[in-house]
Amino acid sequence: MKHITELPQHPTYPFAIFKVGDGVTHNLYTDSHAATVIAVSKNGKTVTIQRDNAELDKGKFQPAVVRGGFVGHTTNNEAQHGCYSYSRDPNGAISTYSIRLWRGRYVWTPKGSTPNGRQQITAGRSEFYDYNF
Repeated sequence: MKHITELPQHPTYPFAIFKVGDGVTHNLYTDSHAATVIAVSKNGKTVTIQRDNAELDKGKFQPAVVRGGFVGHTTNNEAQHGCYSYSRDPNGAISTYSIRLWRGRYVWTPKGSTPNGRQQITAGRSEFYDYNF
């Protein structure tokens, strides 16, 4: 079995190579959750992550809601980027991901599932709650 460093990188959509302690973002449809890599397989193709605590600084972001839709629409949803602080959560949910080929590029996909582009992990911590769903 090849090591992850031997897999070809896509020029537009490169995949990350993780090590224990790296911050990652677990992307779920429109929401994102911050996590930390807690284990990496010897060949680097499987990683285990644990969800982090993410605290929104309400002094930096307050949803601006206008009436409409089912209840309302948040007009400043994107303004919450950079308004979270992160810390490790020893009781956070644990999940495992493997690198998989999807549509001509490699993506980190939940182990045991088929890649679909809706759930994957990417490098760097980021939390995002889509108030419009």
